[in-house]
Amino acid sequence: MDSLTLTTSIAPIFIVSSERSGSNLLRVLLGNHSRLHAPVAPQLLMNFAPLVPYYGSWLENGADRELLADMQRVAQHEQYGWQINEPPAGVTFPGLLACFDWMYGSDARRNGKARFVCKENKLFDFVPELAKFYPDAQFIYLYRDPRAYTASWLHVPLLSQSEYVISRRWSDEQRKCLTAFVTFRRSFFALPFESLVSQTRDVMQRLLAFLGEPWEEGCAQTDPNAAREAARNPYWKNIDKPVDAEKADKFREQLSIRQIRIIESMAKNEMRLLGYTTQTAADWQPGKWFFLQDKLVHYWRSWKQRRAHRGAIEILRDRSELVDQIRRQRQAHCPAAIGLGERT
Repeated sequence: MDSLTLTTSIAPIFIVSSERSGSNLLRVLLGNHSRLHAPVAPQLLMNFAPLVPYYGSWLENGADRELLADMQRVAQHEQYGWQINEPPAGVTFPGLLACFDWMYGSDARRNGKARFVCKENKLFDFVPELAKFYPDAQFIYLYRDPRAYTASWLHVPLLSQSEYVISRRWSDEQRKCLTAFVTFRRSFFALPFESLVSQTRDVMQRLLAFLGEPWEEGCAQTDPNAAREAARNPYWKNIDKPVDAEKADKFREQLSIRQIRIIESMAKNEMRLLGYTTQTAADWQPGKWFFLQDKLVHYWRSWKQRRAHRGAIEILRDRSELVDQIRRQRQAHCPAAIGLGERT
């Protein structure tokens, strides 16, 4: 048996978005479909793409199997809880995406599903490679009001940065998403989070029609049996709860006018592009001591959130340490210099 006997998965679905934009909610809704497998994302592309050079010349000395084994270690971590099938003996995997495809595709087959849904973080950095590897892939661009996005980030235990840093990141990532689709001429389904939570049934019917899948009632509601998954990560605490349309405007209660003004000033161009209106003049400029104050605010919020979520932090830290351990191992045992000449 050789690598030619392994075909790529059929028409995978990729949710391209910033974190805290409702991607886990959308993943759960799609995963309720009888044909779609939407597992918790173990962040394989983001974590392993930078490590590929440390596995050596591809297909030499079992580099592909070593990469696959490391991916399995991460996916089986308690935060993700995947159960992985071993690939057939003698099969080789020609590249990172072939390993990625085996992980997602074999997990979908093990669960009796025809297609997989992937919502890994920072997928906007991989749209060109994914579109080339999967000619029949379908993409969903999910986005959220930057004020609600920022308010959401301010209430999670990690990356407790300021509204200034968070809103700048939102702007940058929306540009990356749109640039990827426009530059590489891939059709996509644009989906505002606000529409997803306020018109769930209608939106999901339209989305499934775009994906070429029949409507199923379960795709309009979350899974109350997902409590165990929700407990693995404080970022996922609402995925077993009913869809809440009021979430879209909660930022008005959670943010001060000054915070909203900062956010709108940083994100006004992308807000206009995506159809969001500002409620301030969006004319804020940082003062002389702002960046020092901003750092102090970051440290204070981070300390406060970590105290409030110690148990969840331990799981996240253990996951991060596993990825760091793999990185150190690969860097310590990386092959000799590539040298002159053609390589594969």
